[in-house]
Amino acid sequence: MNESASKAMAESPLNIVPVPDNLSSGVAMSAERVAANVDVYVRDGRITSEDKALVVWFFVEGRRLKLPNWDAYSSLIGYTGGGTASRLFNGRYEAGLGNILDAIRAYKKKMSDRLLFSKTFFETSVWRRVKSGLDLARAYHRIVRISGPTQIGKTTCLEHYRLQDPSQTVYTFRMPAMPTLSSVLVGLAATLGVSTSTRNVALLNQKIAETLNEDTLLIIDEVHQLAVKTNKELAKGLIEKIREWFDHSNFSLCLCGTGVMERHLFEDPVLRPWLEQIEKRSVCAPIRLPAEMTADDVAMIADAFGFPPPDDEAAPLLRGLEIGRFCQLLSMAKSAAANGARGAKADWKTFRDVLAATFGVRDEGRKTWKSA
Repeated sequence: MNESASKAMAESPLNIVPVPDNLSSGVAMSAERVAANVDVYVRDGRITSEDKALVVWFFVEGRRLKLPNWDAYSSLIGYTGGGTASRLFNGRYEAGLGNILDAIRAYKKKMSDRLLFSKTFFETSVWRRVKSGLDLARAYHRIVRISGPTQIGKTTCLEHYRLQDPSQTVYTFRMPAMPTLSSVLVGLAATLGVSTSTRNVALLNQKIAETLNEDTLLIIDEVHQLAVKTNKELAKGLIEKIREWFDHSNFSLCLCGTGVMERHLFEDPVLRPWLEQIEKRSVCAPIRLPAEMTADDVAMIADAFGFPPPDDEAAPLLRGLEIGRFCQLLSMAKSAAANGARGAKADWKTFRDVLAATFGVRDEGRKTWKSA
């Protein structure tokens, strides 16, 4: 970012709110400092630029997990004592770096596999639409908006995308439940690995803009919190701040939330004129995710739990069930079938019994599943 842009951001009227001094990660270092420190390994030919990105990713991951010290970093990848992580991130690791890089790769793969192969995650029609929107935003360095009802897997899909990314340049930030300028700045800085020790909001704002770049995809989830927990002036100011970062840093951006985000932010008659700048920078029309699973989604998830495809009698049982609750009930029904008779297979009768015992069966008539 050039000098004039930095000055403009520093002088923004939104920079008057002080940053709380009690929101520190416990590790007094920022991602940009780590990146500068580990450059020595690249210059000496000990690691590649891809390896450097992996090290920085690991540091940011620790910040996301709120690791309190270097001991916790080392322990996360199977090492004892904080000296290992401290030397690595400070550019003073004298031993061969191959083993520790392998340990970081193994940790990242484990975290990715945990989500990829979890029974609560499936590559549904929701995933395909979320992925296509994120891919478009990255390809053209533009903005994509994604909205949909709660409990349909939006956040899970976003995290799945982040963990699958080989470049370690996807960051997910969750909008606070009671957002203020200071809480958004501090939370986003921590997500990006920027030090939050400073009380200078202008400097923190500038550091965020400098950390974001054309290789970055920033995903801001729970954006609807701006509509339900803030006044319109503050909501407008925060969205403008996000747009300001976008314009100065040329990164890719995803704004995600429930339908409230669209209805009470982007379609609000007072806010809409101010938010047209976001519209103009969008790569496609807003992606609105459906509340209901498709027939293919239901059949795929049921099969993963050992259930046959739902027939006409089973279909009405699934009306209005979100994917998370559907998976929970399938798991409970499978366990009930196994415990009820040795080797018994899960079936929709057992599912109905579990549904009746848990939530009560609703007789809403026949339902025809929509095709994907």
